[in-house]
Amino acid sequence: MRSSISKRLRLRPSGSVKRGSAGRRHLMTDKPMRRKRRLRGAHSIHDNDMARIRRAMCA
Repeated sequence: MRSSISKRLRLRPSGSVKRGSAGRRHLMTDKPMRRKRRLRGAHSIHDNDMARIRRAMCA
Protein backbone atom coordinates (compact mmCIF):
# COMPACT_ATOMS: atom_id res chain seq x y z
CA MET A 1 0.00 0.00 0.00
CA ARG A 2 1.29 3.46 -0.82
CA SER A 3 2.24 5.28 2.36
CA SER A 4 0.40 8.45 1.29
CA ILE A 5 -2.85 6.50 0.92
CA SER A 6 -2.34 4.47 4.09
CA LYS A 7 -2.30 7.74 6.07
CA ARG A 8 -5.62 8.89 4.58
CA LEU A 9 -7.74 5.78 4.01
CA ARG A 10 -8.63 2.63 5.95
CA LEU A 11 -9.94 -0.62 4.51
CA ARG A 12 -13.06 -1.92 6.29
CA PRO A 13 -13.66 -5.66 6.77
CA SER A 14 -16.53 -5.50 4.27
CA GLY A 15 -14.13 -4.31 1.57
CA SER A 16 -15.29 -0.71 1.48
CA VAL A 17 -12.82 2.10 2.11
CA LYS A 18 -13.21 4.61 4.94
CA ARG A 19 -12.08 8.22 4.58
CA GLY A 20 -12.14 11.37 6.67
CA SER A 21 -13.79 14.66 5.80
CA ALA A 22 -11.98 17.53 4.13
CA GLY A 23 -12.29 21.01 5.60
CA ARG A 24 -11.70 20.22 9.28
CA ARG A 25 -8.08 21.26 9.75
CA HIS A 26 -8.23 24.98 10.48
CA LEU A 27 -10.48 28.07 10.58
CA MET A 28 -13.11 26.06 12.45
CA THR A 29 -14.28 29.06 14.49
CA ASP A 30 -15.69 30.71 11.38
CA LYS A 31 -17.67 27.66 10.26
CA PRO A 32 -21.27 27.11 11.38
CA MET A 33 -22.03 24.31 13.85
CA ARG A 34 -24.26 22.59 11.30
CA ARG A 35 -21.37 22.32 8.85
CA LYS A 36 -18.98 21.09 11.55
CA ARG A 37 -21.45 18.42 12.67
CA ARG A 38 -21.81 17.14 9.12
CA LEU A 39 -18.03 16.93 8.73
CA ARG A 40 -17.71 14.65 11.77
CA GLY A 41 -17.20 10.93 11.53
CA ALA A 42 -16.02 8.69 8.73
CA HIS A 43 -17.40 8.42 5.23
CA SER A 44 -17.13 5.82 2.48
CA ILE A 45 -15.41 6.18 -0.86
CA HIS A 46 -17.89 6.45 -3.73
CA ASP A 47 -18.27 3.40 -5.99
CA ASN A 48 -17.07 5.36 -9.03
CA ASP A 49 -13.67 5.87 -7.38
CA MET A 50 -13.20 2.38 -5.93
CA ALA A 51 -11.30 0.86 -8.87
CA ARG A 52 -8.76 3.68 -8.86
CA ILE A 53 -8.38 3.57 -5.08
CA ARG A 54 -7.90 -0.22 -5.02
CA ARG A 55 -5.20 0.03 -7.70
CA ALA A 56 -3.39 2.69 -5.69
CA MET A 57 -3.69 0.69 -2.46
CA CYS A 58 -2.06 -2.35 -4.05
CA ALA A 59 0.78 -0.35 -5.61
